[in-house]
Amino acid sequence: MTLRQGDTEGLEREPAPSGRTARGSSRLARTLRELQDFKRALDEHAIVAVTDARGRITYVNEKFCAISKYSREELLGQDHRLINSGHHPHDFMAQLWATIQAGGVWKGEIKNRAKDGSFYWVDTTIVPFLGEDGRPEQYIAIRADITLKKESEEALRQSQKLESLGVLSGGIAHDFNNLLTAILGNANLGALQLPPESPAMPYLQQIEQASLRAADLTRQLLAYAGKGRFQVIEVDLNRLVVEMTQLLTVSLSKLAVVRYDLASSLPFISADPSQMQQLVMNLVTNASEAIGDESSGEEMSGLITIRTGVQMVDATTNGGLLPSLPLSPGRYVTLEVSDTGCGMSPEVRERIFDPFYTTKFTGRGLGLSAMLGILRSHHGGLKVYSEVGHGSVFKLFLPALSLGVEDLPPRRTTGEWQGHGTLLLVEDEAGARAVARGLAESLGFQVLEASNGLEAVAIFELRHKELAVVLMDLTMPHMDGRQAFLRMQGVDPKVPVVLTSGYSEQDVLADFMGKGLAGFLPKPYQSTQFMAVLRQAVEVH
Repeated sequence: MTLRQGDTEGLEREPAPSGRTARGSSRLARTLRELQDFKRALDEHAIVAVTDARGRITYVNEKFCAISKYSREELLGQDHRLINSGHHPHDFMAQLWATIQAGGVWKGEIKNRAKDGSFYWVDTTIVPFLGEDGRPEQYIAIRADITLKKESEEALRQSQKLESLGVLSGGIAHDFNNLLTAILGNANLGALQLPPESPAMPYLQQIEQASLRAADLTRQLLAYAGKGRFQVIEVDLNRLVVEMTQLLTVSLSKLAVVRYDLASSLPFISADPSQMQQLVMNLVTNASEAIGDESSGEEMSGLITIRTGVQMVDATTNGGLLPSLPLSPGRYVTLEVSDTGCGMSPEVRERIFDPFYTTKFTGRGLGLSAMLGILRSHHGGLKVYSEVGHGSVFKLFLPALSLGVEDLPPRRTTGEWQGHGTLLLVEDEAGARAVARGLAESLGFQVLEASNGLEAVAIFELRHKELAVVLMDLTMPHMDGRQAFLRMQGVDPKVPVVLTSGYSEQDVLADFMGKGLAGFLPKPYQSTQFMAVLRQAVEVH
């Protein structure tokens, strides 16, 4: 409310008769009470600050102190640069000031930084109080905390972005793996036809090594999409870190010193050890680069700390979490890698997980980007704390195990094994089909071929009694591997069926869980892997 013109009339004149003075005083007291009630209601439901014409803070309420984490004494006399997050461009702030200095009301959303370095969003209305000359004498800013709303919007945006990139990267990886299957398989077949001392053998080995490096890139693509291939077992994170000590030491900048602070009695986690090693290596490499090295001419030196621990996660912990998917409440093992390097600005921090983004001259590939996919697949999360000149902290959260996980079936050793009988090979890619046929025949199988699911089902219905095993691609025209598999199971569930695909094993096995699938062969594959999977399917099924 505002003061009415008659509410103060006569207060500065000569004393009036006592009755009139009493009535005026009563109106003034009532108005002051109403103003106090209005202020109390505003303070209870909004974040309020008042500044003078130059922007210096003259009043803040308790809610302002609570969200900014500054005391009233620390805020009074300061301007709003104290809580400036650096998120908004200069033009944004210039437009805000131009509006209110002209006497207008400004409304918008602002990202601020609290005393502890955390960020919060507020929906803000700034109203100028004008003097008799029409110029602002004070400004009142009324804010509402919209941090959760903005985090939810960001989580949805990230989820949609990752979903789109996941589909894209998964498709690229699938097609690329089909090509690599032909390249790697033919190199293996060529090596099988030559004596070890053949002068052509080193060239075939180089082809094989290059193909495996290319296959590793497709694995990173799938990991970024959250669809990597995992062999999940119980993992002692402390032991994993200790076993990596030598590898980490040789990978670091000469100016970096590593300190280990590993919690005692750390619970086990359910994870793929190789993926956990990749997480640790990526984080430590990133910390080392932030510190710099002598060869780059940077004189910085610093400390990298690797710390493990246990933390309970609740709704509060989920704030600011990446990959923007809330963690289930419960106990988590934490892995924290901190450095005393150059730190990151808010703009850099928001982009570090974009594929191939780097502040270095050369690209860093999918290293940090793949981390989010790995964490998503392990139902984990990540928080990043960083400030320019004050280093960075990356903190991972991984669900702690309360009970042991079931042991996976033991892999049979390959040895020199020979198959027998007929193998039905179902593959739409001619190059991959030729490689699989050559490898199957080298193991002693007779091979029947089909280029799609419809052909495969027709052959299976006629000749299922003579089949020893079926090797079938998942993605094919006319009828895919899943539909063909279900049709085959309806005809004769005793014939073992092995699926092969350039997509992730995780997705395939989840879709076929409990349906009688005999095995999975990820593309690209080597001859030894081809033999091991078929042997497992034939002998165990």
